Amino acid sequence: MKTTLLFLISLFTGIYSLYATTWLVGPTRTHTAPSQVSGLVQDGDTVLIDAGTYTDCTSWSKNNLLLMGVGNGYAHCENAVCGEKGVWNIDAGANNITIENMEFSGASISGGEGGNGAGLRAQGGSYTIINCFFHDNQDGILCNPTLGNDSADVLIEYSVFANNGCPTGDPSGCDPGYEHNIYIGSGYRSFTIMYSYTHGAINGHNIKTRANNNYILYNSIMDLADGTSSYDVDIAQGGPTLIMGNLIEGGPKKVNHSIICYNEGSTNAPPENLYLINNTIINDQTTGYFLFMPLTTNDTLTMINNIIAGPGSLFNGAPGFAVIDSSHNLITDTIASVGLVDAAGYDYQLTSASPAINAGTALGSIYDISPGSPFSLTPVAQYVDSASMEPRVTVGGVIDIGAYEYGTAVNGISSIAPSSPDVLVYPNPSPGSFNVKLLASGHVNVQLIDLNGQLIYAGEILGNEKISFETGNLSAGIYLLKIENAENLLTKRVVIE
Repeated sequence: MKTTLLFLISLFTGIYSLYATTWLVGPTRTHTAPSQVSGLVQDGDTVLIDAGTYTDCTSWSKNNLLLMGVGNGYAHCENAVCGEKGVWNIDAGANNITIENMEFSGASISGGEGGNGAGLRAQGGSYTIINCFFHDNQDGILCNPTLGNDSADVLIEYSVFANNGCPTGDPSGCDPGYEHNIYIGSGYRSFTIMYSYTHGAINGHNIKTRANNNYILYNSIMDLADGTSSYDVDIAQGGPTLIMGNLIEGGPKKVNHSIICYNEGSTNAPPENLYLINNTIINDQTTGYFLFMPLTTNDTLTMINNIIAGPGSLFNGAPGFAVIDSSHNLITDTIASVGLVDAAGYDYQLTSASPAINAGTALGSIYDISPGSPFSLTPVAQYVDSASMEPRVTVGGVIDIGAYEYGTAVNGISSIAPSSPDVLVYPNPSPGSFNVKLLASGHVNVQLIDLNGQLIYAGEILGNEKISFETGNLSAGIYLLKIENAENLLTKRVVIE
């Protein structure tokens, strides 16, 4: 056991559970809707919401909350908006909120009210979204942190965003193009989205972020045949940004012909470095652009190990970087020449004939991106449909170009799947400690690893037990938590503040 880590195994006796309350919500419970407990919860409480449909809206104002759907399917909150904001709101001052296994839909307000009703409207500090589904809202997630809060982080994992936005001619009076699947406002220290599926944004963007630092890792970001998004990824104010291991597709009905935009408007503090590493980017338009980078900077675009395939131009205008570091990319206007399994069906795994196999190059780490510096530029995962992942292991000694490694089956994860409520990691980001709880029988092995690959802790959790990690003596940054049994592996990212 490392001296820097205090490890406790307990059953509801950890630091957060000494005085915390677990609230049960459901049709057969004392409290039949989430809004009935939102005014009762205190810092550190847990709210477990039975699967089913709820037509109330709710605002949460306390800290260190775990808000979780349980049972067979999501707990689905729909068709109600509080305070002209969202189906659920995180109020200013609320920090370290974890939302898991929830579904949000039907958020709509009039143009006079702003036209931007959100599944989740976040105005507090840090929050984590795990295995949630946001669809058919004006905004899936819309957030701006508490004024002046540049130490807050947003983490989204294993979640789906679909068909959020404002259709042209919508009777609500919303303004097409200003609503998105995901909108992360300015003032956040970091935004991270991993192992998620965002597609079909209506007139707005599939992902838009103004955070100071951005990690977009191992996702599927697509328009598909009918999507009418503007940009697939919009890094609106620049800042250190890593886009790695993603499947990104510009569909034939895009309203803006560029796929990725960086630093179009006002800028974050320098450096303005963008890293595009091991992505598979496909353009299904008849023309268009892969990258739009209009503002002049004194910094670097690093573009290595990417598949960039389809008609159109690589850049929309001259890229505004002083230095462009580009190598080992497979760039072609003919998608068929890449050797993908089924590009028309959006299966971007490699066939045995692909020129991307063993054509990449090994990379080191980056040090200018917060809070996870140094961060390795070697991909450790690959996306599994839908909204899942599996570890990526280099085959043949040389990494392949693109988001997939040939020779590794993309099968997903079953009995301890990321979409399962059986394993909880909370709060995340961690202000001083975090918990890992197994809500099932059996056992799993747990490893905590830093981004340099150093093992911090290895141990075991038995069914229905919880491990509490005290992290005060660990350096702030990003750590990987590996949770494994004999058949399956789950990897989670933990932010320690």
